[in-house]
Amino acid sequence: MKRIMSLLLVLVCIAGMAAAEKPEKKMTTVWVLCQPDSYVVIRSSPRKTGLMECRAYAGDDFQTDGKKKNGYLHVYGPFEAQDGWISARYMTESQPEIYPSGKKMTVWVKSVNCRWTIGGKRKGVLKRGAVVTVWLETEEWCVTNRGYIQTKYLEA
Repeated sequence: MKRIMSLLLVLVCIAGMAAAEKPEKKMTTVWVLCQPDSYVVIRSSPRKTGLMECRAYAGDDFQTDGKKKNGYLHVYGPFEAQDGWISARYMTESQPEIYPSGKKMTVWVKSVNCRWTIGGKRKGVLKRGAVVTVWLETEEWCVTNRGYIQTKYLEA
């Protein structure tokens, strides 16, 4: 009986040490990129049928552990449930510049695709010289009055 108790004590100590050594998940900040008159839904589960926890607006920031499932990103924030799932198509790891009144920019390449979301389906094509109004801008993407356009194809 003493041997069994000693063995159990050793196992409990080993389990405790393993739990203590487990690295904490690294959290990063992500921002919402959506049209200024719109919002993105944070859901209780990573699917369209998940209950709506709250709304996220253009430029809102959240912490994430980086978990992705079904095109959704797991986020933590100052809302009642404290964590939820948001469509990754509207999230960026670059803090956006926000232009409440809009910033005029011009397409400088022969043509550029406008998209429905970050990296999403093509919404349309703009030709060289087309002027767009930019509301949010990151190093990679701009949210414009015509859709999402890669920043590298626009100039002020």
